[in-house]
Amino acid sequence: MNITALTYRQTQSLRAILDPLLEKPLVFSNFDLETTHRRIKTGQYLPVALFDMDMLVGVLICELAPDAVHVVLMGGENLPDDWKDEVVPMLKELAKDQDKQAVQLDGRPGWQRLLTRFGCKLDNYGERVFMTVSV
Repeated sequence: MNITALTYRQTQSLRAILDPLLEKPLVFSNFDLETTHRRIKTGQYLPVALFDMDMLVGVLICELAPDAVHVVLMGGENLPDDWKDEVVPMLKELAKDQDKQAVQLDGRPGWQRLLTRFGCKLDNYGERVFMTVSV
């Protein structure tokens, strides 16, 4: 599996595939699909595609914070069984490539079981968990 940052033009050409992957995680967010695409267009968000054997199986929507890559949305279908073990190291490499110090994720509490294996620092905020992994 590999990850690839997408340009706005690539995002638009893949929109028929990307939008269904984002619909489920958008239910848990405070914005919608059009807002997400507008933020990609303005450069506020960086879309990152997950490929498994040249097939697009997932998408991460990242915000480039001053010192971290912050994953604001993550969705996918037909992901390989070991995708969770591969994504965090790949995100750490992405953060290094962007000259950032950490990867941050905002998600449901169930993610903390997985992410503590990667040294995540956890902050609980009720129904949400904010997680930080240093690179």
